[in-house]
Amino acid sequence: MSSRRALEVLLAQLAQAWGSVQDYLAGLTADEFVWSPGENTWHFTQSAQEGRWTIPYSWIPPQPAPFTTIAWRMAHMAVNKVLVLDHAFGARKARLADLDLPPDLDGMIAYLHACHQPFRAQVERLTDDDLPTLRYSEWGEQRTTERIIASAILHDVEHGAQIATVRELFRHRERNNEQ
Repeated sequence: MSSRRALEVLLAQLAQAWGSVQDYLAGLTADEFVWSPGENTWHFTQSAQEGRWTIPYSWIPPQPAPFTTIAWRMAHMAVNKVLVLDHAFGARKARLADLDLPPDLDGMIAYLHACHQPFRAQVERLTDDDLPTLRYSEWGEQRTTERIIASAILHDVEHGAQIATVRELFRHRERNNEQ
């Protein structure tokens, strides 16, 4: 029987990162969800041809990089989980352009959870013997399974912290407007 020591560490880190994301999202309001401090902002867009909701994205972001709303960040986190799961463990056919994102706060919270759970379940099925296995990443290169999982954890940490920061900026803006 294969060991799961290293995998248990990754699972604990995944749970901790996901728990932090949940803490950062607790009490999120619809105003915070869509707030932008100014111009050059990425948010949701609706496809004129299909009516599908998506997020703007570029592998090489424009300069200066646009500010992204909490809605965009949550959608990006969810989409990343779908793409990583499909490309590393599935048919490698999922594309951002094919996903229809919920444009409202409650829908996005549910969608983010629905995208996280299958990824977590897939990781739970692995053993330490699986970690050095090469798999495809969502951008087409091969990486070890361990690195793919670690990158997904760091992705949650990064964007969760960004959400917390945007919420703090929103609160300061509100306080400054009250004075």
